[in-house]
Amino acid sequence: MVYLDIGKGIYMSGDIMTWEEFGRSSLVGSEKDFANLEINFVDSRMDLVDLVDLGMDFVDLGANFVDMKVNFIDLEANFMDLEAGFVGLKMGYGDLGMNFTNLEMGFVRLGLDFVDGKHLGYFRDWCFG
Repeated sequence: MVYLDIGKGIYMSGDIMTWEEFGRSSLVGSEKDFANLEINFVDSRMDLVDLVDLGMDFVDLGANFVDMKVNFIDLEANFMDLEAGFVGLKMGYGDLGMNFTNLEMGFVRLGLDFVDGKHLGYFRDWCFG
């Protein structure tokens, strides 16, 4: 499924809907009702097109966001101000032996710089012994 930002609305699978309609809708097969989602897509600083450009495939994504224990609303991280480049990240999520869904570690408060290569070995040893 592809979402394209077209100004006051979005183009989704052949239909044009406003951001408000999109916020009230629920995705097919999803257990989460987006009408109750406490996020305002209209004021969002990140366009869905930008997420696609980051290489994220929402259809084939293996993470289950419904069961995820992380509350993105209360996260103190500003994803637009992150200094890590997700496109050029040398660490593949598939290569990590870590389950991000059940992870009880707060990456927001970690003092690690993921862009700095010298910390990657430390991070791997710290997580996996």
